[in-house]
Amino acid sequence: WALDWRKSLAVAILMKHLVFEICLYWSESFCNSPSRCRWVPCVQLTCRKALLLWVHSARMARDIVTSGLILAILLCFVLLNWLNEKLCPGCSLHQLLIYRAPNVQNEDQQDEEWDEEEEED
Repeated sequence: WALDWRKSLAVAILMKHLVFEICLYWSESFCNSPSRCRWVPCVQLTCRKALLLWVHSARMARDIVTSGLILAILLCFVLLNWLNEKLCPGCSLHQLLIYRAPNVQNEDQQDEEWDEEEEED
């Protein structure tokens, strides 16, 4: 009981993911390798097809989960923008966040103007 159970759970999930990725890599390597075993070609072909199907389905599932996560995160911002438009029409939160005061210059531009004025005098 030296480790907290949350740490053990995190390590278990990490190890499971690592083993899954290693098996996926080995399966993909096996499917892409040239045929070495000539004495059981039908078994190897069946195995290769099954592994290739598993590799493709695992990759597709990972892509779907990633896309779903991105969609869920962006959906929060879309709902916030929709709510902003309904409550305050014409007042965009995005425009308020990027608002810049007119005729504001940074320090480099101010220094250049001072240098130009001193050269003219």
